Amino acid sequence: MTYNIANLEEAFSSLLQRNIIIKLNDKTLREGKLVLFSIKNFYLVFSLAQPISGRMTYYELPVPFIYEAGPNNIKLSYRLESFHQQDEDVKLSMRLISRSKVHKIYDRDIYILSKD
Repeated sequence: MTYNIANLEEAFSSLLQRNIIIKLNDKTLREGKLVLFSIKNFYLVFSLAQPISGRMTYYELPVPFIYEAGPNNIKLSYRLESFHQQDEDVKLSMRLISRSKVHKIYDRDIYILSKD
């Protein structure tokens, strides 16, 4: 799959002004109406309006290695297989990283789901 930032922005534009849930496995990380989406310094920045208070919150995620967009959802893959693309030296180096010092999205997928 060829990675294209313009296509990623287009995928998120279909979710603008919709209520979304950002999930990691079965855990909800954030929830709200997606008001604005941008890419800054290799991070996806989400501006979410909270459902009850209407207060704006911001949530940042690193740009994923690979993404898959559906009509009402987007899967952001941070899986190591997506990154090393069968290069055995890179794969070995990544496996040697201490798991105690990694981010919670390390080697996982995040799902952005539309509630509407």
